[in-house]
Amino acid sequence: MLVVPNELEIMLLRFFYILAGLVITLFCAELQSQNLVQNGGFEDYLECPVKMSNLNRDAKYWSAPSLGTTDYFNECSRTKLGIPMNFKGKQEAFEGAAYAGLYLFAPRDYREYIQVPLTETLEKGHRYTLKLSLSLAEKSDGAVMDIGAVLSEEPLSIHTKRQLSHAALTSQRTQTTPMKQFSAEGFYEEKEKWTQVSLDIVAKGFENYLILGNFM
Repeated sequence: MLVVPNELEIMLLRFFYILAGLVITLFCAELQSQNLVQNGGFEDYLECPVKMSNLNRDAKYWSAPSLGTTDYFNECSRTKLGIPMNFKGKQEAFEGAAYAGLYLFAPRDYREYIQVPLTETLEKGHRYTLKLSLSLAEKSDGAVMDIGAVLSEEPLSIHTKRQLSHAALTSQRTQTTPMKQFSAEGFYEEKEKWTQVSLDIVAKGFENYLILGNFM
């Protein structure tokens, strides 16, 4: 593993419908390792999921920054939002007992995103590594190769179900970083196992929220 001043880990999703079994952790190697992402593994919940499109109300700290409706899955659920069996197929959690699921791309450019607060503001000039694990849902009709991250000073609330473009992001009153893309050797098409990807971030010093999705 590359040793860097800070490390942010996520164990995430499934695609086209992507499942986000998101364990996000952010560590600071210059000080002591600590997780800077709230509820990075989706383990903490306010309500055991019963209804679809209810991430905002069910998963603690997590929300959707746009009008896209992200789903929350947990082993506690006896509905089609359970684990391992659910309405998108079968998938064990990467760790623990929960994950999120979102469409990274769908007809008419429909897309879903997720955002979460960090436990503290990133320090200017420090390097962080963001890691996530993802899996393509069994019932997906296709796969994508574009998934990235944006960080912001305040939580985003953008009135669209489509792409969060550079223009949409920069039109917000809060500061946002440029989108950074996870490097991919091909399409994220693994349906049985979890694929792990990462990227490095050099903080500007205002980052309080992490947003994930397909920004391309």
